Amino acid sequence: MKKTLGTIQTIMKIGRAISIIVLVCAIIGMVGSLIGGVCVYAMGEEIINEKIEMEDGTEITFGELVFDEYLPGIEAVYAMMIGAFIACLVEVIISDRAQKYFKFEIKEGTPFTFDGAKKLKNFGIVAIVLPIVGSIITEGAIMALSILNPEALLGDIAFTSSIGTGVMAILIALVFKHGAELNEVQKQANLEKEALQKKQKQLEERRGYYF
Repeated sequence: MKKTLGTIQTIMKIGRAISIIVLVCAIIGMVGSLIGGVCVYAMGEEIINEKIEMEDGTEITFGELVFDEYLPGIEAVYAMMIGAFIACLVEVIISDRAQKYFKFEIKEGTPFTFDGAKKLKNFGIVAIVLPIVGSIITEGAIMALSILNPEALLGDIAFTSSIGTGVMAILIALVFKHGAELNEVQKQANLEKEALQKKQKQLEERRGYYF
């Protein structure tokens, strides 16, 4: 039993380390997409029209080199930056919740606690809801860009989802909650057993006193 619990704690420590790494990367991505979006908005036309000399001596603009069917125009770059910022923001919140749960569990020394199960369940709900909200906000921003410039070619913006992770976290939280309930039952049984043994001991002492 101790060996199994030790393995679980090791996994929790690894999980916290990974969640912290993801958190840092997401923050960097969020800041980078924000700065990149501001720079592109401020100097977009200059960057697009910047001429680049190829190896064969011909010159093409930066826009001609970069834009393709997936990134057809400057508006698509704006949409991509907005999508990247929102995706990174969502990941920052989710990974921060994850590392806080792992930190709490490591401090408790066991996953079978009611507070731990509740925190894991809340993490699962956040992991399901936030990507959906982020996707809606992204689509709203893209729609706003389309309204402002109906002729803009925005391409396709994909938004990853962590619904599977959220559902799995909720299911595991139920298992941990059940484990906490079993622990409570066991503790109550032990207390009742100790009380019964104490009572029997007192009865035996009284009998010895009378005899």
